[in-house]
Order: sequence, then C-alpha cells, then structure tokens
Amino acid sequence: MTKKIIKKESTQNHHSRDEYTVVLEDIRSQFKVFGEVLGDVKEIVTEHTARLENVENRLGGVENQLGGVENRLENVENDMGTVKKELSIIRHNQITRDEFKLLKTRVDRLEHITKK
Repeated sequence: MTKKIIKKESTQNHHSRDEYTVVLEDIRSQFKVFGEVLGDVKEIVTEHTARLENVENRLGGVENQLGGVENRLENVENDMGTVKKELSIIRHNQITRDEFKLLKTRVDRLEHITKK
C-alpha cells in the first residue's frame, strides 16, 4: 500500500511540475515578446533623438543669424538718429549747397544699407 501512495504523490508532483513548466514557458515567451517590442521602442527613441538634435542645430543657426540682423538694425537705428539730428539742423538753419549734397549722400548710403 505504501508503494501506491508514493506513486500517487509522484504523479501529482509530476503534474504540478508540468503546470509550473507551462506557466514558466508562457512567462518566458511573454518576456521575449516584451524584449522585442522594447528594442523597437528603443530604436524609435534613438531616431527621434537624432532628429531633435538636428532641429536644435538648425535653430542654433537661425539664432545666430537673427543676432546678426539685430546688430545691423541697431546700427541702422543709430545712423538714422544721426540723420534726424542733421535734418533738424537743416530745418532750423540755412546750410550751404555743399553741406546739403554731403547730407544727401549719407542718406542715400544709409538707405542702400537698409535695403540689403
């Protein structure tokens, strides 16, 4: 009788072991799928990171250009201030024809620079 009980216990142990094996294999396969998907996500993130770096570089170039434009505009504003002062003198004082030609030349040059 004792042998039969042992056989039943070993059969039950074997059955339980088979169930655990099935569960472990299922978990292993799910981890494998998860790992593959995670690899795809990593690849997508890497591609997006590269694209963002490219955009950052391009924006840096635009910022530099805008800084140059800002400097040029400041120079134009300063020059225009000088022209306004000189025009004020013209309005209030009589000037010679040579002074007027000199002033006209400066204004033409400033307008030419501004158009660029």
